[in-house]
Amino acid sequence: MPARQVFRTRSAASLYAPLCGMNLVNGLLWTAYGCATGQPFVYGPNAFGAALALFQVALCCLFRSKSPRCAPPGLPALCYH
Repeated sequence: MPARQVFRTRSAASLYAPLCGMNLVNGLLWTAYGCATGQPFVYGPNAFGAALALFQVALCCLFRSKSPRCAPPGLPALCYH
C-alpha cells in the first residue's frame, strides 16, 4: 500500500503528485455531475474516490521529497519539486 510506504519512509517519492492531483479533479467533477443530475450511484463512489485522492494529495504535500523528480519512463519528462 503506497500510503503505508509514505508513512514508513517519511517521503512521498512513491506517489506521482500530478496523477494524484488529476485523480482528485476527476473525482470532484464526477461528484458534481452526479449531484447535478441527482444520481447517487454516480456521486457516491466518486465522492469516496475524491476523498481518497485528497488524502494522497495531502500526503504529497506533507511528505514531499527535497529533490526534484522526473516523470516515470514513458511519460513526458517534466520535472517537479
